[in-house]
Amino acid sequence: MVTTATCGQSSAVSTRRTSLYGVWNGFLGFLMGNLDLGRQDDLIFNGSPATITEAPFMAYIDASFADGSSAACSASVVGEQWILTAAHCVVDKNNVSATRATAYVGNAQKKIGESHAADKIIPNAAFDKNNFLNGHDIALLHLGTPLTFTPSIQPICFPTTDAVLGKVISACDQKIYGWGNVDSAGTTRTDFLQKLDVTVSADVSSCTSLTDETIICVRGDVANSGACYGVPKDSDPPPQNMA
Repeated sequence: MVTTATCGQSSAVSTRRTSLYGVWNGFLGFLMGNLDLGRQDDLIFNGSPATITEAPFMAYIDASFADGSSAACSASVVGEQWILTAAHCVVDKNNVSATRATAYVGNAQKKIGESHAADKIIPNAAFDKNNFLNGHDIALLHLGTPLTFTPSIQPICFPTTDAVLGKVISACDQKIYGWGNVDSAGTTRTDFLQKLDVTVSADVSSCTSLTDETIICVRGDVANSGACYGVPKDSDPPPQNMA
């Protein structure tokens, strides 16, 4: 998710929530029909540890499937009972939804914060796990019990414009957050939330051919850093642009 407002922070809760709910119903249809936010494995390498109060919209998803397998992904809080994540995290190779999904919120260490079980798992109907490049890699989880917003649990803000490139975005503080692998080889994992300064760009050579209204390219500001390596591997960590 990209935002150009000072949202998902521990102040101005009422303003932030008013903005969120004001656009939620209309924006939901757009989300489920178009965005492609995830790929195969969490990966933020050469980043640094983040506190949950600087990214209180972050959620960690643990999903289980009928065949006994499991998956884990980063996700974003988008409402009191709604979590936004990658479809590939909650469907199996046969495109069957997980039998269970739990969201952990309010803590930078995965599976330590408040746990909330999903009573509905809603992957985009057009998503095909055997064809990632087809897009539509997005899912919503409806929580059985509502979240209580605190300085450590907040909804992420929606973008105020579809324009994610150009002067407006380039003047903002751009970061990406997530759990998972922390080296480019994908062999070292961390239990703690990571962050990375990035630049939203349409000029990333390995991504230019894929860039459209549903895919956002980012590159790490520090040499040898990023959220992917060779092939897309970012499992729904949300980019955030702070004005």
